[in-house]
Amino acid sequence: MIPQKKAWSAIRDLRKACLITTKIPYEIAKTKSKRLPLFIKILKAVGRKDLLKSYMYFSQQLHSMGFYERVIPESDLRDTIQDNVPEWMQKIKELINIFKKSRLVRYH
Repeated sequence: MIPQKKAWSAIRDLRKACLITTKIPYEIAKTKSKRLPLFIKILKAVGRKDLLKSYMYFSQQLHSMGFYERVIPESDLRDTIQDNVPEWMQKIKELINIFKKSRLVRYH
């Protein structure tokens, strides 16, 4: 698998885990028109605009411009994957663990 596609898949899976952990039903979490607005709402509600900003950057850099349009130089993609993605993944996993330990009300 292409590195940026693999990185984006991991990010996407963590987004889905975040939604499901906050009691969003899987059927809604996998719906294109609902998942991103719900993810945005959750991250804003818990004051993690930093994670949201990074997510949107990865969506553009790795997914759209890197994989589909192929306009981002491979070295820039590699730097993003090595330098930024692991840190974001660790932070979102920590947030997911907090959600798991909390009694959450549905966000939808």
